[in-house]
Amino acid sequence: MLNEQSAPVAWALLQYELADAQDGIASLLRDMAEDKEFSEIEFGIHMAHIYGHLNRAWNGRNATDQQWQAAKLPAAWSNFPTDADLPAPF
Repeated sequence: MLNEQSAPVAWALLQYELADAQDGIASLLRDMAEDKEFSEIEFGIHMAHIYGHLNRAWNGRNATDQQWQAAKLPAAWSNFPTDADLPAPF
């Protein structure tokens, strides 16, 4: 697991991904409460956004500053982790 001392840029970007996932969850809850016609499509869009941030955080947890600073993160970082001992969401 990376840390702030050994990889300060990667640490900051990992923190950003987690904070943005948190904001995404808050936004989802707010929209669900306020929109009486909230649809499954809207729910899916929110969830994809949240999962993307959580997946990048998980898949990038051991990455270097250089990997996080790459102009384009590996697309696989947005995929649901295959190495997590968690049930798949599907």
